[in-house]
Amino acid sequence: MPLLFALALAVAAGKGQAAEKIGTLFGYTLGQALPATQAKNDAITPEGYLVYRFAPNELADIFPLAQVRVSPATRTIIDIAAAVIVDSEDEAVKKFAALKEWMEKKYGKVEHKKLAYNDLYTIVQKNRKITFFLRRDPLNDQHLVYCNAMDLDAFGKARKEIPKVKLR
Repeated sequence: MPLLFALALAVAAGKGQAAEKIGTLFGYTLGQALPATQAKNDAITPEGYLVYRFAPNELADIFPLAQVRVSPATRTIIDIAAAVIVDSEDEAVKKFAALKEWMEKKYGKVEHKKLAYNDLYTIVQKNRKITFFLRRDPLNDQHLVYCNAMDLDAFGKARKEIPKVKLR
């Protein structure tokens, strides 16, 4: 029996590191309440969600700015997003390749779907989803690198809370 256990450990070690669960991105954690000490929100979406912007502590070489969207009632983080507009196609492709590689290393398998204007990449784990893509704007020849992580349960709960909350 000890030999089988040792073999199982050796096989598991050979497969590499297990993918992390989707949770923390740019230093914020999905589903957690934003501390009351957090600075005043930067914006309120038309739906009533609070938005806080910040300089990310990871992937800062790709995204100079990121944001969290928060439920106004519970202050629960429902999504974390970042985007950057790049003029050079080469630079945009490099940034996107670095983002894709980082996501694959951290979270494992990435699903790919070909769309009309861009390729959409997603990682789904239970109630959490990361979406990222590179899109070219043909009107001004700029390129958008975008990334979003969402807690689908927290988003659903927050949608139900919106009509109950009166914003200042």
